[in-house]
Amino acid sequence: MILAGDIGGTHARLAFFDVRDGHLNPVSLSVFPSREYSGLDEIVSKFLSSSPLRPDQACFGVAGPVRNGRIEASNLPWIIETKRLVAEIKLDHITLINDLEANAWGIPELAPEDLVLLNRTSGTPVGNQAVISAGTGSPAWPSTTISAFCRRNVDLPAILGPVSSSTRCSGDRSQSFGTNCA
Repeated sequence: MILAGDIGGTHARLAFFDVRDGHLNPVSLSVFPSREYSGLDEIVSKFLSSSPLRPDQACFGVAGPVRNGRIEASNLPWIIETKRLVAEIKLDHITLINDLEANAWGIPELAPEDLVLLNRTSGTPVGNQAVISAGTGSPAWPSTTISAFCRRNVDLPAILGPVSSSTRCSGDRSQSFGTNCA
């Protein structure tokens, strides 16, 4: 049983997934208003106490950069650490990843009806896959940010961004692209 979480500034979504025939199958899902809790460990504790299921592994996608099993959530006043979650869930290992990376890892789970064709091609598509996301980014950046997460041939992740898409120039131009800043 897999415990997965999408941790956002508004909601934290936790779910149990079972793996059958190589596919993830949702077993149960709960949504928690993030700001009503002091941290992810409190939400996880509540989720686990309401279910007879226990995970064999766990992964949480959170907005912000993950460094050494620790993340300072970019849109919550939380510091999330794997060592605290390991103690709470009582697992040997828990994975924290960037939320955009979590989306990219889900690409292979999409069914054809989940996709929208942007450009018709012939043959079997091969190559890289990417998730490009517009979001609010860090409060330090005054404009909307565009982040990209690429999976080279589906198995080599690399995070690119976030970068400002602002058409205004203010100070550091290295964070702007596609602009005429003189």
